[in-house]
Amino acid sequence: MELSSPVRVVVVDDNPMHLVSIANGLARAGVPCVSHWYDIESGRLAPPAPPEGYPYLRILFTDLNIREMVGASADAKSLASVLISEVLQPLIAPASGPYSICLWTSTGSMANEVSPIIIERINHESLGDQRRPAPLLVNALDKRELVPDKNEAAQEAIAAIFRQKDDEKQPKIEDLISSAISQDPQLRTALAWESRASHAAAKTINNVYRVSGFEHSTDVKESAAFQKVLAKIAIEAAGCKNAKQDPAGALDDGLADLFQDEMRSNVHSTLYQEAVNAAVPNPPLSRAPVLTDDSRIALNTTLHLERQPLTGQNIERGLVTDVNTDEALNHLGLANRGKLLQEELTYNSGLFAAAARVATKGSPELEVIQQRLEFAKEHKDELLARSKIVIIEVGADCDHAQRKDRTVRFLLGAEIPADLSTFIYGPTNRSLRSESLREFGPWEVEAGSRFHLLVSLNRFAVQQTWLRNADLLIRYRLRKPLVDQLLYWYSMHSTRPGIINIT
Repeated sequence: MELSSPVRVVVVDDNPMHLVSIANGLARAGVPCVSHWYDIESGRLAPPAPPEGYPYLRILFTDLNIREMVGASADAKSLASVLISEVLQPLIAPASGPYSICLWTSTGSMANEVSPIIIERINHESLGDQRRPAPLLVNALDKRELVPDKNEAAQEAIAAIFRQKDDEKQPKIEDLISSAISQDPQLRTALAWESRASHAAAKTINNVYRVSGFEHSTDVKESAAFQKVLAKIAIEAAGCKNAKQDPAGALDDGLADLFQDEMRSNVHSTLYQEAVNAAVPNPPLSRAPVLTDDSRIALNTTLHLERQPLTGQNIERGLVTDVNTDEALNHLGLANRGKLLQEELTYNSGLFAAAARVATKGSPELEVIQQRLEFAKEHKDELLARSKIVIIEVGADCDHAQRKDRTVRFLLGAEIPADLSTFIYGPTNRSLRSESLREFGPWEVEAGSRFHLLVSLNRFAVQQTWLRNADLLIRYRLRKPLVDQLLYWYSMHSTRPGIINIT
């Protein structure tokens, strides 16, 4: 179903009011969960657990003394045995990923005795088909502050709801939801994609956790084995130095590839194909739709730029940094910003005037040139005031992964306001001032401020360290396809063959 997502949190309690109260509290905190009431009389869960349990379960909340045992019968071994056989084995899938168990109790000392018994016994070979992966963690929480006052009538009413046999109603509920969603094909597609993504993310973690099982032994516990595998993925994805300095980013890079594989593996799902075919039928796909300028600019900005907080100490690939002061430019060995803008990156009034002198009098071409000449004269100061000089790092992936001492090179660029784009293009066409220039955009990073990015393949700055100058403002980061394209253009430009012509 398009609206489904992996069940990651399950709550179990023998008291219906406690169960509903805790589940409602989790939901209000933004943690969706599934509730199972434990019926002491029958010794079963209501509703019953899925046949194969919950494969993507990450945390299970359950009452420690689920049977309300008292006296000598409520010892640690008995409590653990009941939890394993009547709660954990039905709910935890044989191929479960990493998960933890949270025991609701008012006696933390008893929970400390039960925890190691659960971890040791639940994965014991003697259990055969009932064997389950051990949790990474078993801890205890006091639920007394979370549950409502006792109310026998309400408790019985809630229990009656859990006792209802709704197996026949479940398909009807799913049909009703699907019917409501399918009325708008685009909404259905959005929900279907989100559902696929959430399942793919959970499956990615399960697959990684399964690999960590080969590292698990009597000397290496589950958590330590999982840690080794996660560290290995991060280091292989970003390099040892990068992983040490930015472990979160490195792990993301590694898991993202596995996640993408999972997404591709279920792209041919019948439900998803039906949703997409209804939302985007063949006629719109026969040619690219024409978007409004606002939509096109917003979409390009999203596709081309990363805008997450970039505060790391090191220079990252594709990082665009503001060097919009003469002091910063001089530090990098570059000319002053006015000279760079007017004499190297953009056309100026002098070039437009020169083109006007050689144009045919009375021609439409001359009229266009004169319009651009007048614009350049009128807005020259505005160009200098509003444009930004930037530097763009476009090193190879391998250089960033290794982080060896070497020369770090930045290409010079400029952000030109979109309403001043006349300065970017030639007198009569859209040619750039130099063959070494490349143009991107327009983009909109700040609301209401659109710009084109000009990048010079001929002008660059260097430094001998990977440490980022903390005084320079990070503007954004170019996404990988743009960085790869720039690196390709730069390598072609810097190695272009010279031509000797003898006359």
